[in-house]
Amino acid sequence: MNRRKKQKTLLEKALMGSAVVLSAYVVKTGVDTAYEKLTGSTAPRNPKEPEVSWRRALLWSATTGALLGVAKAAMRPKIDSGVKKLLSD
Repeated sequence: MNRRKKQKTLLEKALMGSAVVLSAYVVKTGVDTAYEKLTGSTAPRNPKEPEVSWRRALLWSATTGALLGVAKAAMRPKIDSGVKKLLSD
């Protein structure tokens, strides 16, 4: 593999990874905001806080993880095609 092709592959991987992380951040922020609007309280992140039970924190973590997994699976093909289109010669 020549040097240019290696650089392009590395750039493609970096862009895809960055786009996936950014989309996960956007989804997580949206989920947290929706929770706060629906319940009137912040999302239960830390079970060590007095007002957060372990059950609530675990349930929230599982729900958030599932939603992020679905979002990542749904976004990945779009991200892949967008990055490939961006880097096409």
